[in-house]
Amino acid sequence: MKQAPHYARARRLPMNAPIIFSLALATAMLLSGCGAGGGGETKTGSGGTGDPNPLADVLTASGPLTSVGTAGIGATGLDDRASPIFINTQAGQPFTALKLGMVVEVTGTIPANSTSTTPGTATNIIVESAIVGSVSSVDLTNQRVIVLPLTVQIDQNTIFEGLTSLASLNPGMRIEVYGLPQPESKAVLATRLISLPAVAGAPVELLGTATNVSAFQFTLQGAAVSIGTLANVTTPTGIVPGTSSIVENARVRAVGNYSVGSNSMVANQIVTGIPVIRNDNTNIVLDGIVQSVGANGRFRLNDTDVETTTANAATATIGSRIQVRGVKTAGVLVATDFRRIGVGERIQYVVQGEIASFVSAANFSIRGESFNASTATFVGGTAADLVNGRTVRIRAQAIAGRLEATEVSFVLG
Repeated sequence: MKQAPHYARARRLPMNAPIIFSLALATAMLLSGCGAGGGGETKTGSGGTGDPNPLADVLTASGPLTSVGTAGIGATGLDDRASPIFINTQAGQPFTALKLGMVVEVTGTIPANSTSTTPGTATNIIVESAIVGSVSSVDLTNQRVIVLPLTVQIDQNTIFEGLTSLASLNPGMRIEVYGLPQPESKAVLATRLISLPAVAGAPVELLGTATNVSAFQFTLQGAAVSIGTLANVTTPTGIVPGTSSIVENARVRAVGNYSVGSNSMVANQIVTGIPVIRNDNTNIVLDGIVQSVGANGRFRLNDTDVETTTANAATATIGSRIQVRGVKTAGVLVATDFRRIGVGERIQYVVQGEIASFVSAANFSIRGESFNASTATFVGGTAADLVNGRTVRIRAQAIAGRLEATEVSFVLG
């Protein structure tokens, strides 16, 4: 496999090291294990060994959040607490709004000296759900939900919020879905599914690639979207006059009134300016579904060309979920770490924070996530020590949409 030139090599972290977002970055990037170890090769910047001010490495990450918590757990990560956070249509969101399964695009820096335990810094975070709208039908047999024009596939890693089970979801209910596009079926693999309050006349929100763009309308997720009389668009950095940024193949979010019969929408708000920019010579972490497969060990993931070994590439079939880490060189991400999420495999989620809303070991919350720790292993304490205000680190899996803790560690200090 072609190697990145020396000046562009990634600062390598072990595959089980969390990339911490407020800790919490933790997206795609928690490749497999979610452990707390650091390590990897040491780099002290252009000044050489002993340079007191080593250069920072740029890192971008894309995928569902698999960890949220407190800054500086065990390994260099990205602290989100001072980063601008844009969620769907709203800028200035707090880091506490970040939840497991949300799909994010993150830019940040990590210390060039990998022996440092100082977290890196997230400099920009964009969060986008795939759709907000009413359920048209529920297919329990195939674990699918139709939400207006979009098919939503549920799997063993989907997290439910406000739902006890998929069976509690009924036609007409309003939901929000975070997920990964499935290229072959044109469906979305749900990573987080949220039940929303019923609101008469609530707008629909659709995220996708604009096609068939004209002066007055475009197509998004198969639906015809009318621009109408819109005089501006929303971007993560503010309102921009005019609609000239709505161009062919642009990533666009449309908000407006949807007609089921005609599969069309009249938009009252358009969000643009959310392009995926992954520059050469930057550290990149991706978690997504393979879009296409090329020759010589290459495939496309999250709109990025990836190169890996022939053996790895053989498992990167279209529609498979892959996690990679590496450096982009000459327009191609050269993957130094590669992992395929197997069919039926459960992802391990990690959350750190203070216990709230404690009822019992089977019912409490941290950072807005509800947990059942009745069968968990406890480290540094027992179930009797679970009380409101106590800081713990939870490892968990999604079981039937609920977060079931596998390990609870009590955090000192």
